[in-house]
Amino acid sequence: MNRTRRTARTAIGLCCLAISVLALGWLVGRYIPGEPREPLAAAHDSGGGAKYYGSLLEADEIADIGTGTSYAVDALTFGKKYRTSDNELARMTDTERQNAAAQESWDFDYPNLEFAVVGAKAVSMDAFKEWYPHFAAVEQRAVGSTRPTARPEARVILVEATVTNTGAEAAALPDPLLWSGDIAGADDRLRNGMPCDRDLIVELYGEPSDEFVSYTVLDSWNVIEAGETQTRTYPYVVCRGDLASSAALDDLDLANYCLAFSDYDPATIYRFWLA
Repeated sequence: MNRTRRTARTAIGLCCLAISVLALGWLVGRYIPGEPREPLAAAHDSGGGAKYYGSLLEADEIADIGTGTSYAVDALTFGKKYRTSDNELARMTDTERQNAAAQESWDFDYPNLEFAVVGAKAVSMDAFKEWYPHFAAVEQRAVGSTRPTARPEARVILVEATVTNTGAEAAALPDPLLWSGDIAGADDRLRNGMPCDRDLIVELYGEPSDEFVSYTVLDSWNVIEAGETQTRTYPYVVCRGDLASSAALDDLDLANYCLAFSDYDPATIYRFWLA
């Protein structure tokens, strides 16, 4: 599962448009992802590895895209259709199948995108809290509650990427999954990986609330207008229990990690490597 063992893949690199200026906006401890809250300088280790967020269909092709390379990801196909097994379909009546197929969420395409990873770093959870003291306060309130948020040994991976909606309409964008052969359960099936951490999304893109200590994320937080280019930060939390070898957390190598998009038609995975 390591990068050296990839099979049936399309090497993407020199033929693609390289991003010429990678350092813009990539200052130490600062991220400007269109636009999250600015960082201020100033218990448990759970996990489970890669998860499946779609069918168990294996990819026919895997495209590997290098850091700093802008690549067109056109019309990613998604939908409940691809998460519904033949057995589930067989249990439906004809009317139920017709009603399911008539829903917009049954089978749809995302807009055409251009995507590029332009920076990444892995930091401790304590370091992230130093940059975002509000997040530290939220976590402190959760101590002793039933919501397990304190992850002292976890690593936070922050990936900065440029995203362009080359489609004709505004649309909410799919969030890529974090994938690595180092993650327990990682394989080459579609939608295999770890999602963005919801708590960190709330901290980066949320708005203050009069009612709650934590921020509130608007429904439009990930919408991008037609023709618009944004710089976004995608946050992930990796715990020891997420890795095939727990020792890999101590020497986490970003070169082994990528952001992955899946397309069900044709069955393709696009992997944008972090280093």
